[in-house]
Amino acid sequence: MITGAREQIWGLGGKYSFGASSVGFVWTHSATDDPTSVFEGGNLVPLAGSSLRFDNFEINGRYFVTRALSLAASYTFTDGHFDSASADLHPKWHESIAQADYSFSKRTDVYLEGLYQVVTGGGADDVFNASIFNVPPSADNRQLLLVVGLRHVF
Repeated sequence: MITGAREQIWGLGGKYSFGASSVGFVWTHSATDDPTSVFEGGNLVPLAGSSLRFDNFEINGRYFVTRALSLAASYTFTDGHFDSASADLHPKWHESIAQADYSFSKRTDVYLEGLYQVVTGGGADDVFNASIFNVPPSADNRQLLLVVGLRHVF
């Protein structure tokens, strides 16, 4: 979440399936004029500037090894631009995700997922450190997250 004046968000994406595989691409753009804060690590962090823009480019794929077992991966590149009276920063986020998912039934599955993020160009501003959603932000420009989960849909 970003607070500020006027905000615009748009995007488009597509997916192509063939056999047991699928591949997709997603692009999103967001722009906020006069940003005042960003949500990071469960807190609103002050960020005073004239504009904050992000372009996200994601490519993803999934392959069903069997009906129950699927493997998936994605790569997201985020091109950021932050302009203020004292800085003109161009942070870049690189995030890779790999996942294995096994379905016990239509409603229950278990998964193993790894996420890795690297950020460059954020200057010395902690707001632009590595930060994977819903996890406390990293103290530097890299973050690794490993997740094991059991999911049941009611």
